[in-house]
Amino acid sequence: STLTHAEEFGWSTALGQLTAISVLLVSVPLAWLARRNRWAAVLGWTGTLLGLAIPGPIIALSLGRLFNQPNSDWLFYFYDRTLVLPWMALMIRSFPFAFLVATFAVRRIPSHLLDAAAIDGAGRSAQLRYIVLPQIGALIAGVWVVAFAIAVGDLSASILAVPPGVTTVAIRIFNL
Repeated sequence: STLTHAEEFGWSTALGQLTAISVLLVSVPLAWLARRNRWAAVLGWTGTLLGLAIPGPIIALSLGRLFNQPNSDWLFYFYDRTLVLPWMALMIRSFPFAFLVATFAVRRIPSHLLDAAAIDGAGRSAQLRYIVLPQIGALIAGVWVVAFAIAVGDLSASILAVPPGVTTVAIRIFNL
């Protein structure tokens, strides 16, 4: 039957979409800010290095320890009943790659275009909206694809982070 693993594909797609959109919304503006703001650059590169250096199981177990608080009803609810824990773990795992692609895309924008826009009175947000985003649209799609692929294919963090009753494609394949 064609719907044998529909539930696993559904959970994987939901986590992948949530992660990819979230990482996109964080990495592109951060890469844009890092172009001229030293603290944004430090934050982006620190997140990249930590995301690459810390193994997935350590990320998932650390987040689990943070959220597994039986005395706090709302933290325990997020831990045991929602996708917040795997979503956060997968965001940490996919952020470095998305930030690298976004940084490459933002740095490809010729500075004379941004300088001309600044002379015409465009602020940083207007430059981002009217110059940067239209020029890096294809690479933004690439950032989304990279984050989605990492989130769907990740096993090391997701197997320890998903709540009871949630099985992704990667977990199902591992179990086989």
